[in-house]
Amino acid sequence: PKVTVLMPVYNGERFLREAVKSILNQTYTDYELLIIDDASRDSSAEIINSFSDRRIRFVKNKKNMGQMNTMNKGLGLVSGEYIARMDQDDISLPGRLEKEVKVLDANPEIPLVFSDTYIIDSKGKRRKKTVLDRVKAGEKCDFNGFLRGDFHICQCTTLIRRSIFDKVGLYNPAYKITAEHELYHFRILFDHEIKFIKEPLTEYRLYGGNTTSDVERTSNEIMDAMVKFTKKAIPGYQQKLLKNAISMQLATLALCKLFARKRKTSIATALRAMRLNIRNIKACAVLACAFLLPDSAIRKIENRRRRLLGEDV
Repeated sequence: PKVTVLMPVYNGERFLREAVKSILNQTYTDYELLIIDDASRDSSAEIINSFSDRRIRFVKNKKNMGQMNTMNKGLGLVSGEYIARMDQDDISLPGRLEKEVKVLDANPEIPLVFSDTYIIDSKGKRRKKTVLDRVKAGEKCDFNGFLRGDFHICQCTTLIRRSIFDKVGLYNPAYKITAEHELYHFRILFDHEIKFIKEPLTEYRLYGGNTTSDVERTSNEIMDAMVKFTKKAIPGYQQKLLKNAISMQLATLALCKLFARKRKTSIATALRAMRLNIRNIKACAVLACAFLLPDSAIRKIENRRRRLLGEDV
């Protein structure tokens, strides 16, 4: 097959059937669905085995390896020239693969294409805004644009050339939550321009069970990747953009510390953010809240954020 859809699974019984069906319902047909079960303890294996479709290849790990090690194992098993990412709780809309394959076929120098995505909750209800509703169609997607905050790559929408992994390496298991972010935004984007499809081609499920809802840990991992990247010999203007991006991550961490009622740490972190970028509005806002708002008001702000993430309040 030309495309391998790579889906790691771990205790995914809640939404797994929907995710698999969304791939089997693609208008594009030249693909395989490679599912790797990372020693799940629920009924995930039974759900996968209930599908009798020749396009499905099912591999089960004997012991739990973690998602990124499982992903790297999958990269050694793929047959396709292109690799599409798919998670156990997301949905691919019927035309996703067809439209993404056309872009890579027409642009042999491009290693990756991604699209916008709808946000859905645990019941499948869509939000009004998509993840990338502010990105303009045809906008140049390169390293500088990422550092400016123009876009970010939603992993559940990506189609990647298999050959790029030979150049940039595999997923880094040291990043428990953001390994794909580090691979796409730093190692691939640094030397390559990529393509963006404005149309939402997937549905990204945002709810309390997502690992990405762990905002503080996510920000720490992203900031670690950014700080390591500052050691590279990159032009001065890129260093400035990178420092501004680190400043934004510090502001996010400062907000997390504030929600955890750690005002002194929150203030110190926000000040670190402002030392890198004095015009960081988010860091200024966190400082103001830390100095002026009582715990009850901060708790209301935190509860609103948790509701947006689909978490229990």
